[in-house]
Amino acid sequence: MTKSRKAAKIARVKLLVIKGKDAGEVYETDQFPFTIGRDGTNQFVLTKDTKISRHHAEISYSRGKIWLRDLGSTNGSFVNNVRITEKTHIINGNTFILGGSFIQFVVIMADSAQAQSESQNTFSYESKVEESVLVVDQRNSSGISDSYSEEVVIRLTETLNRIVIPELNKHKARFIKGTGDGFLATFSTPASCLKAAAGILEKADTSNFKKREPNRLHIRLSLHHGSCVVEPNGDRHGKAVNIAFRLDSLQYRDIKKTKNSIPKSSFPEVDRIFFTQSFFDLLGVAEQKRATDMGLFKLKGIKGHHAVYHYQK
Repeated sequence: MTKSRKAAKIARVKLLVIKGKDAGEVYETDQFPFTIGRDGTNQFVLTKDTKISRHHAEISYSRGKIWLRDLGSTNGSFVNNVRITEKTHIINGNTFILGGSFIQFVVIMADSAQAQSESQNTFSYESKVEESVLVVDQRNSSGISDSYSEEVVIRLTETLNRIVIPELNKHKARFIKGTGDGFLATFSTPASCLKAAAGILEKADTSNFKKREPNRLHIRLSLHHGSCVVEPNGDRHGKAVNIAFRLDSLQYRDIKKTKNSIPKSSFPEVDRIFFTQSFFDLLGVAEQKRATDMGLFKLKGIKGHHAVYHYQK
């Protein structure tokens, strides 16, 4: 369902919904700017996707480039799985997610400025920022995919998205990225990061009530605070992100054995919140008291042994 309005004629583009309740919907135009959303006043109207906002996003053209801007939507806008918080340059072949709709962006005919912009390699500087990192991982997603039907995998993924994204938004995540079977998110403070993690685990427990395997969602949440490298497109990487992912894959065999080591029976494999010493040190006293010192562990690819804490609300 589409509408059109007059604006500057620049390049011809096509938007194709490749996944979601509006799959198959296509919008083709050479008029900019145009908006996308559920409301009938948008140029590209998606009526079936209840997760998309009434006025979700805008696509515009300026300075020889095409841009996507989120319009304050409830569930955010993602370009190539990276959540955008400001106007973002998009190019031919990008896939962006609005609500529950996966939309492929195609430039059919670009003007000379757009074509030149996309053919050049423009050097951009990365930056660093202190952030709290949260990794959410669905336990054994590949094993579930191999052992059970596709319907089970889809249901678990939908449950994961329905639980995680609202909690990340509620606690004002700076950055959100889908990882296929989970999420990477960053926060300005450890307090907001921990609140999001606790909220996610609580809602997962509620969702699992009265369900049987394999329909129960099992997750691991790993938290660390450190310096993140921020790429020009907003993506995060660097040691702080690596530590959070290594913490996610932690197993009992990685513990440094001492006379005070916890027994294997006290080590939770799933449905857990783990965090590092640097994260623990920045928490308030009340939250620190709810954390159990699990001992020293070896994190794969990270030098030395690292203190790990288990948080129980």
